[in-house]
Amino acid sequence: NHHIYSSFIAEEFIKGQLYHCDFIMKNDLYEFIEVSEYMRNGLSFINGFNHGSILFKKDSSLRSSIIEFCKNINTVLGLKSGSGHIEIFLNEKQELIFLEAAARPAGSAVPIMFTKTFNKNFLNAALLADIDENVG
Repeated sequence: NHHIYSSFIAEEFIKGQLYHCDFIMKNDLYEFIEVSEYMRNGLSFINGFNHGSILFKKDSSLRSSIIEFCKNINTVLGLKSGSGHIEIFLNEKQELIFLEAAARPAGSAVPIMFTKTFNKNFLNAALLADIDENVG
């Protein structure tokens, strides 16, 4: 019966910073993986703010922890080729908490940021990975 869960709340409010990890895989190998920090919370658009994000520096220990955490999440979810977007919180206890994942490239202006930063068309690379072609 699908009505069994109708009285439950699917998501609780988590105090903490929200991050996203975006990646491209080909044959179970990561061709690209980066972590970004959201500049504002998810409901900031209600007050007219952009929901943009900023890339982590390569030498950040938090970046490394988030990448490993997201790789573990992806191992469970099973994406072996294609693009992925995972959102996670870092709560006040410094615990990483999985929020959601999608088998797609990041949205908003993130692909443009990746393209400009890494001098490679991120959306083209994601599309090629999604259709199981060489990313190049």
